[in-house]
Amino acid sequence: MSIDRRHFLSGGLFSLAGCVLPARTPPRVDHPRGPLGVIPRPTGKGVLVGAAKIDITPPPGAQVWIAGFGPNRKMAEVQDPLSAVAICLDDGVRRVALVMVDLIGFMRPSVERVRRLVGPSVDLAIASTHNHASPDTVGFWGPAVLYAIPHRSGLDVPYLRVLERRLAQLVARAAKSARPARLRFGQTPLPPSIAMNIRPPYQVEQTLFAIEAQERGSGAPIATFVNFACHPETLGPRSHRLSAGFPGVLRAQLDQEIGGVTVFANGSLGGMIVPNIEEDLDASERRSADIRMGTQAALATKIALKEAEELEVTRVRYARHELEVPTTNKLFQWLETQGIVEPRGRGPGDGLLSEVGRLDLGPASFALVPGEPTPLVGRAAEALIGARGARFSRTIGLANDELGYLLDPAKQYDDPEFAYEVSMSVGREAVPALLEALQQLR
Repeated sequence: MSIDRRHFLSGGLFSLAGCVLPARTPPRVDHPRGPLGVIPRPTGKGVLVGAAKIDITPPPGAQVWIAGFGPNRKMAEVQDPLSAVAICLDDGVRRVALVMVDLIGFMRPSVERVRRLVGPSVDLAIASTHNHASPDTVGFWGPAVLYAIPHRSGLDVPYLRVLERRLAQLVARAAKSARPARLRFGQTPLPPSIAMNIRPPYQVEQTLFAIEAQERGSGAPIATFVNFACHPETLGPRSHRLSAGFPGVLRAQLDQEIGGVTVFANGSLGGMIVPNIEEDLDASERRSADIRMGTQAALATKIALKEAEELEVTRVRYARHELEVPTTNKLFQWLETQGIVEPRGRGPGDGLLSEVGRLDLGPASFALVPGEPTPLVGRAAEALIGARGARFSRTIGLANDELGYLLDPAKQYDDPEFAYEVSMSVGREAVPALLEALQQLR
């Protein structure tokens, strides 16, 4: 089936559903109490680093639909807690906070609201681990007709309202805790038993990248940053339990063994970098697989840090660029018109307004990409940001938005092997628009 025909049929299906199902009021989140106020700024020489962590597990009684895989998965229990982790970098001129959340995705309207709550004194980026055992923060995974066509948003608006305000408070805590730091940078091959690629060319050529921040003078641990790519989806589509997955295991082990706060940022996980496990595992075996993956990633992180090099960092640079992303996916358009997902900004061409970002920290540069780039797209983004001479060029996926899969339009969009990813992609022109915007941040 050609892509055009597939889109035509899917568009017809959802148009028909729109005629049969009643339109609903779209979910909206407000914050009547306004911004937090001025965040005090610590003093010190060189780059200051602070970090903080909070539990974001929904409270008892919350109406939680689990995100990822298919709709209609109502939460039955909490297997292990979900977290939000923030690291703040301050060079005396600019303060930048990166927040990582154990969620399927954090949409740009939510990011913008948290920014307003934080205020202008801290530049903020929020990315998700893309956790497939987390509350639906997009809206797509709620009740569905025939387990296929969503008919009511899966968003729990009261939970999202509280979550956004708590994320702003988390940023304030991390920023106020910042102190002069020494930074060490290292990388090592990712163990092949952690992830596999189930799309052409079926290869996983990844390095695990790590940064260690220690208090200058005392050597006390402040934060450990870890970056590699893999879908956190080990529990599988039949599970009705909330869990942070292997990122939670990784963070817990490094917090205990190294100290400080561990931050895991996912990379180019699209098309399709998934856990290297068998499909027929039972629930207990799947939990064991998460523990194994997290433990192996923690060991690899310690190997990377053992060989890490301390490098002087005097400046933090963060830039972001708003762009209009051409949208041709009929499903995405239908979800918004039917009130399944929260309405968002549109550009002059009626495309979705999103953003890309670039974070520079000494020898390391990060492309902040608003979706799930394939490794091919991730390498293209890293080539752009590495052109300035960065020693380490890395991708942080699902940053400041979730636009679905980001595919190379020439090599992947027409390949039948990527048919599922295409069906969950904004459109063919998304990646060229994103790369052009990234290039403007050079």
